[in-house]
Amino acid sequence: MRRSVRQEPGIDTVVAGRLEVTHGHADELQSRSAGHGQMLGIGLERANDLTSNRPCAQHGDAEALAVHPDETTMAGTRGIVPERPGPPERLSPPLHSPTMTVELAPAPAPAEAAVQRPRIFSGIQPSGIVHLGNDLGAIRNYVALQWEYEAIYCIVDYHALTSTHDAGQLRQRTTEMAASLLALGLDPEQCTLFVQSHRPEHTELAWLLSTVTPVSWLERTPTYKEKRQSQPDDVNHGLLAYPVLQAADIVIYKGSLVPVGKDQAAHLELSREIVRAFNKRYGPTFPEPQAVFTEAPVVLGTDGVKKMSKSLGNTIDILGEPALIRRQVVSMVTDTKRILRTDPGRPEVCNVCQLHRFFGDDYDEIWDGERTARTGCVDTKKLLADRIIQHYAPARERYMDLMAHPDRVTAILEAGAERLRPRAAETMADVRQRMGLR
Repeated sequence: MRRSVRQEPGIDTVVAGRLEVTHGHADELQSRSAGHGQMLGIGLERANDLTSNRPCAQHGDAEALAVHPDETTMAGTRGIVPERPGPPERLSPPLHSPTMTVELAPAPAPAEAAVQRPRIFSGIQPSGIVHLGNDLGAIRNYVALQWEYEAIYCIVDYHALTSTHDAGQLRQRTTEMAASLLALGLDPEQCTLFVQSHRPEHTELAWLLSTVTPVSWLERTPTYKEKRQSQPDDVNHGLLAYPVLQAADIVIYKGSLVPVGKDQAAHLELSREIVRAFNKRYGPTFPEPQAVFTEAPVVLGTDGVKKMSKSLGNTIDILGEPALIRRQVVSMVTDTKRILRTDPGRPEVCNVCQLHRFFGDDYDEIWDGERTARTGCVDTKKLLADRIIQHYAPARERYMDLMAHPDRVTAILEAGAERLRPRAAETMADVRQRMGLR
């Protein structure tokens, strides 16, 4: 497999993004993305595999820590998500020399140390059922990353409160997001998936970090400026303080690797500045977040102009019914300069042709058909719809089963939060002591 993600720990300009992808977070999951397939995720086969390579990573230099030291059993998780092969087992070397020898048997070989993996953290906005942009831009990376890193994925419902004020809607969207991630390949025995509000230590740490964060740093963030324009009647304090909570999310588990796309690197820099400010005042406490770059394409919506987003109504709902997917794909804008069926097309600018790259190795042939007018836009749309439906059929079935048994989803999320309890408590005890609170 090719390597689709590479870690660049020396980087100096990186920022916490949101999978707007948020912290890499995921407001619109696409950004920054994740998983072997992965909150981050790319790693299915072929076009299923945006980053079928070795992984990469969004919210997170980081200390290489043993995977799940508490090894909390995730009750009821087996059978909920697809079984995925783990790393090959190592054969133990013989401990003694052959029998019938006059020499002493050699001392037993030392037990092989537990393999340690770097820890990453990525946060995802609970935006409900995921769409194609979410998967290609983030979730595929998330799935891939869970096999190479100790991955912690968080559904950031505290962050969502800056724009979602309906309690029932927030709960439903949180469940839908969790079920979508599990259906698309996150394995709760391979990564930790939890809900932000289930570990309230995040908000306590955010308040403490806010005491070392100048207001001017927060006012200059592009996301805050954008939100002031997009929701002028609801410019709440949470929008301004969003980056501080984001920094707390990343560093509370001392896992400072964050999966981001290169275009999102700037979003991580503010988290780094906040960490530097705290460490300067109270001594070395947190590692500075470093970026793990992922191949996260910006997926255009059905309008062919703007990034795929639920707020713009230009999504392809990959876990929806086949009829819905067909309608959405057929509505896609293609090459606006190809007026007649006999006119040659330009696959390089056609959104439909671009998406074919992720769902088949024969996209060159499809592109050639467009260039020579051998095929028409309707032909390529129908083929794309068929492939998307076929590719996501297993995930759709898993999603429907999970939504029919929400208690299973709840059990996984609660087990994930419980697994992280000792780490959060340890960090907060250290921080309180350093700040003179205990």
